[in-house]
Amino acid sequence: MPENIIQTDNSFITNLANVFYTYFPFVALAIMTLLYRSIQTRIKQSGQHGYDKKIEEIRGEITKNNETLNAVVQSYFTSSEKLLDKKVEACSTLWQSTLNIRDMFPSDLYLIYQIYTNEELESPDMFDLINHAPLTNGLSRYNIDNTVKPILNVSKSLSSHKPYLNDTSYRLFSVLQGATARILDQFISHYEISKIYNWRKDKALVNLLNIALKDDVLKYIIELNLASLRAVMDTIEYEILQEIRDSLNIKHSTEDTIKYLKEVEQLYNAIDDSVKKKPNIKK
Repeated sequence: MPENIIQTDNSFITNLANVFYTYFPFVALAIMTLLYRSIQTRIKQSGQHGYDKKIEEIRGEITKNNETLNAVVQSYFTSSEKLLDKKVEACSTLWQSTLNIRDMFPSDLYLIYQIYTNEELESPDMFDLINHAPLTNGLSRYNIDNTVKPILNVSKSLSSHKPYLNDTSYRLFSVLQGATARILDQFISHYEISKIYNWRKDKALVNLLNIALKDDVLKYIIELNLASLRAVMDTIEYEILQEIRDSLNIKHSTEDTIKYLKEVEQLYNAIDDSVKKKPNIKK
């Protein structure tokens, strides 16, 4: 009986061993597969966490850079807008100052250079003629204090705007102001000694005007028979206006200055003869 028990036990152990050796590789493979997948999942999770963290850091940097860029762009546009406002204000002041000079020039002095030719201005009888003419018989009231100095003071309101004006526009204005002041000063000085000043013969004035106007333009104006002084002032004002438009990026006329002057001349020539009629001068 004991022998049978021992044989049975041995048989059980043998069978168990056979089962174990038969299925152990599969069990081991299954265990190893589970362990591999578990490790792979952990590695992926770890990698994903690091990747997500890196992505968040990059996003943070992008957001920060975008905020900085937006601040810079906003600052740029704000500064540009302020600069444009300054330029507009400066150009507006420049043009108003230009018009002020025009308005300050005595109308009866303009009339003399408007209706009398160069030949007539050189006549010895011109002073008496002008001095007794109804429209120009009060010329003695003009002096340096009430005529020239106000012209020179016009630029005071413009000085603070100079940084926002281009060099050409300010130079043109300075020429206009200086030329106007010289014409008035010389007219007063000549009138005091019973002479009529002829601006065309003033070399200093012509040289000054030449800074603003090209040789051919200035030559054309000087040779105009009538309204030459008004043509000078109109042309410089025209050039100033073109510079203002260019400074503010406003489309301006590309009309040639000579063509512009010819149109002005035609306008003056179209004035009724009764308006521009002049008294006869004894030669």
